[in-house]
Amino acid sequence: MSLLRIVLACVLLVGGVISLAILLLILGPVRIYGVAMLVHPNNAKLYVSRGIAYENKGEYDAAVADFEKAVELNPDSVAANNELGWLLSTCPEDKYRDGKKAIILGTKACELSRDEDPADLDTLAAAYAETGNFDAAVQWQNKAVTLGGSDWAREVDADGRLTLYKARHPYRLPR
Repeated sequence: MSLLRIVLACVLLVGGVISLAILLLILGPVRIYGVAMLVHPNNAKLYVSRGIAYENKGEYDAAVADFEKAVELNPDSVAANNELGWLLSTCPEDKYRDGKKAIILGTKACELSRDEDPADLDTLAAAYAETGNFDAAVQWQNKAVTLGGSDWAREVDADGRLTLYKARHPYRLPR
């Protein structure tokens, strides 16, 4: 049983939703989101959430499909554009990376969030690094670090990515 499932179950238990916590432990987040999609098939947020769960399991085909569906359902979803752009920039498997598309998605996420979310700036930086435009990657990563502050930068290792981009290397998610 993964630590994420245990932590989520504990959070749900503390909130008094014992039956949902038990379901989460038994079924796992991917199946829970699938069940929720039966009731809300056009909810982009559910596709983003399930996509993240797939990404965390290393099931990149399914993650990309869910993120793409989320963007299709809600083209103005910051989360959908950001998550798809991030995976297309940083996936450890070459066949899923598409830096040009990631720049489009990251740019849209930044525009929608008015450049006020460091995670969106971080995604755009990763997209530029994926295409080999490390000067732009450093510029956007610097903005992300400045906006997010030192606690955010430390929590998500934004400074580590900045160092990579300065050394002219793209970032890859761990396997």
